[in-house]
Amino acid sequence: MGPLHTTAGEASAIGLVKEQVCQPLKGNDMHSNPKIPRRKVHAPLQIAGRVTAIYAIVGALWILFSDRLLALLVSDPDKVTQLQTLKGWVYVGFTALLLAWLIGRYTERLHREQTNVRRLNRTYQFLSGINSAIVRVRASGELAQTACELAVDKGNFTGARIFLRNGRDQPADLAGQAGLSGGWPPAMAAPLVEVMGQADAVEPIWIGRMENAALPAAWHQAAQEQGVSAVAALPIPDWAKNQPARGWLELYGGADQVFDAQEAALLREIAADIGLGLETIDKSNSLQTLAHYDALTGLPNEALLIGRLQQALSRAHHNQRTVAVVVVDCPELTRLVDIRGRHVGDRLRKQLADYLTAALREGDTVARTGQDEFTLVLADMAQSGDMVQLSERLLRGPTVPVDEGAMRLALPLRGGAALYPSDADTAENLIQYAALTLHTAATAPGSCMFYSASLNPLTRSQLRLEYELQHAIERDELSLVYQLVADTETRRPIGAEALLRWHSGALGNVGPGQFIPIAEANGLIHPLGRWVLERSCHQIATWRAAGLRDFSVSVNVAAPQLLRDGFIDELRRILDRTGLCDGAPGLAIEITETAIMRDLGRAVAVLQQIRDLGIRLYLDDFGTGYSSLSYLSQLPIDVLKIDYGFTSKLPHDQRTVSLVKAIIVLAHSLDVSVVAEGVETAEQSELLRQLGCDAIQGYLIGRPVPADQLQAAPAGVVL
Repeated sequence: MGPLHTTAGEASAIGLVKEQVCQPLKGNDMHSNPKIPRRKVHAPLQIAGRVTAIYAIVGALWILFSDRLLALLVSDPDKVTQLQTLKGWVYVGFTALLLAWLIGRYTERLHREQTNVRRLNRTYQFLSGINSAIVRVRASGELAQTACELAVDKGNFTGARIFLRNGRDQPADLAGQAGLSGGWPPAMAAPLVEVMGQADAVEPIWIGRMENAALPAAWHQAAQEQGVSAVAALPIPDWAKNQPARGWLELYGGADQVFDAQEAALLREIAADIGLGLETIDKSNSLQTLAHYDALTGLPNEALLIGRLQQALSRAHHNQRTVAVVVVDCPELTRLVDIRGRHVGDRLRKQLADYLTAALREGDTVARTGQDEFTLVLADMAQSGDMVQLSERLLRGPTVPVDEGAMRLALPLRGGAALYPSDADTAENLIQYAALTLHTAATAPGSCMFYSASLNPLTRSQLRLEYELQHAIERDELSLVYQLVADTETRRPIGAEALLRWHSGALGNVGPGQFIPIAEANGLIHPLGRWVLERSCHQIATWRAAGLRDFSVSVNVAAPQLLRDGFIDELRRILDRTGLCDGAPGLAIEITETAIMRDLGRAVAVLQQIRDLGIRLYLDDFGTGYSSLSYLSQLPIDVLKIDYGFTSKLPHDQRTVSLVKAIIVLAHSLDVSVVAEGVETAEQSELLRQLGCDAIQGYLIGRPVPADQLQAAPAGVVL
């Protein structure tokens, strides 16, 4: 196809339209526009000048050469006169024909260029409409349908369709269509690229003349009946996955449709813009999903649950119905996670979520509100007795395979329930009362306890504490502070102990003495302990990067955590994630005598594996437990920590002085270092130095502070 030409006025019209639309969005090389040669502009005066010049040249040549030829060939004056008259008529006829040909040629060109300008203007309007729709539309199906309607209304195409697929290997489904006054015939139902066997094509398909296309006869006949003479199929790119086509834009035109270079470039830009708009919608939907749904199970989270519960309460108030909130957990699931690991736990949690979803009635809601905790909203019940029957069926729990090829195990649930309007009339109170009831000692697997206002204040306070502790990690209410440990001789810091702090949004500051025993009793010590280890190792890595390679951090590990199956593997993963798996991690683990004596043989084996990782071991609170020389000699410990109960009596209680001296001598004889806790005065520090204590810890050296405040520690200690 030869180059097209536009007049100056028409070119200005195109420029005006370009200025009125948004700039097309650029894609990668796969979708970049072909280079379009700059077209010469022929203004009307230029056309007239060319015609006049041609006429003048032809006339001048005719007059000059015809007169000379007559003079050479004819000598008779009469014949010369006759021939000159004839020559004039020939000249007039010839020039008339020449003018007719020139004017027709330029008129035809001008008409063709005007048609092209109008067509390009329509395509620019199509592009402008797409850009506006991308900003306005919030659903992929709506964007596809809008694009098809714009193609017909603004782009003046006979018809338009968009096919989209959900994955690279998935078939394309119809997402939008418009045009074809006679409707879309069944013969044309499939995407054009599939009909042509080019479903994996990455470049547009241009069909300028339907009779030359390799398509089935039924397709040709249907297209002819619909007046379709030209078709374009353009890939819609998948920018998020960097794939060439997430779908196709099909454009159908009549006999006057010509896909020249300029229009082809604009149509490719339109397809690219549609792809970008679909990606924007996908990202927006993903953000909405993350904000309201649990990533593992796909269930609503607590925020969405509260919204749905408030709606259920509003309907129940209007219709005088009952609403039940049931908080359920699965003790057997928690036990299996401890034994089999997190990957098994995640699979079982999803199966449990599917079970609860399938068991509920239409209109009820199940949400995941904790690690192994789910909250049910049973709406629109005529009476509270309806809830009893439903809960009994639900709490039997599913029977699931734990591992591939293993026998199936039952996962019975236990629940705590609160009712509207008898127990509370707000969503927050119903959820809180149901959770508090669940965690009473009387709630056994397979049973459901109902909230009672007769719970004594102490029990209710403990239940409230346990309920809030379950959500402390996800609400980012936990933090670590560090108390320095200093060399007794030089008072220079050699390490620090990481201490857990909890600032509850509902309860305020809660001391470790209040929540650690509860965490150990109900299994929350495992996620809490994992969180402390991970954060401490990250802090060690930060200090090592700053040059403090000889500075160690000790972390307290409770007995259930230490003796749990998989603790060593979990510890290795944390060291690997934080970059401390080099054999000298700078991490120390503190354990108590009580923790060891629960299972001495197993404890010794676990402690030896910990030492093999390059982690130092501290025996904490020595002297408050068994203090048996027989077991002390068996433990692979590096440091013994003298309890505050001894240090506080120094230097005035001579019996305590003698005991402390004996402990230090005993430890040194076993090649174990000694740290004294709770040192608050210079007199205590000096006595401990004289007794040979290796290091001290207490308010004299510094109070527990966040990591970024350790440099401001008192007593001249500089970190």
